[in-house]
Amino acid sequence: LPTIGLIVAGIGGQIVASIGLTLWGLIPYVGWLFGWLLLMAGYGFALGLMIGTSVVIARRLGAGDRADADRLSTHAIFLGLGIVVIVSGLGLATQSALFSALGASGELLPVIERYMRIWYLSAVVLVVPMMVNGILRAHGDARTPRDVMILVAVVNGLLDPLLIFGWGPIPAMH
Repeated sequence: LPTIGLIVAGIGGQIVASIGLTLWGLIPYVGWLFGWLLLMAGYGFALGLMIGTSVVIARRLGAGDRADADRLSTHAIFLGLGIVVIVSGLGLATQSALFSALGASGELLPVIERYMRIWYLSAVVLVVPMMVNGILRAHGDARTPRDVMILVAVVNGLLDPLLIFGWGPIPAMH
């Protein structure tokens, strides 16, 4: 059940963002879709890192080697951080060429680049917590990662409309 809650929360956040962007216009929505496809590939890779982290650490814990499990936990977090820095840097440097090769042009390309710049610069906020989730799961705690992800999805669902359309002193993101 904890994993189902995690999946539902993640999908719910994407639905809120999608609805908000469709109301904003076709170009922003299509731009988001271009980025979303790439982000889902990155998310799949990060998920693989999380699962691998969980397996390796659980094996060390099962063998009674807490010190090695702790060492590997630290290494996993730094591995995730290092990969994010490299991939985000490459993504930022090549995004025009990449999205042009995927068929984006005209007024769509700047929208995609603006959106992806935010994602590339904030990817660490996704990947490092995923690594920590894997570590917690290896220790037998699946509820904490689920609860954190549900909270993040709720906050995201509340902030998306606020940041997309603006409200009071917060300007709309055009």
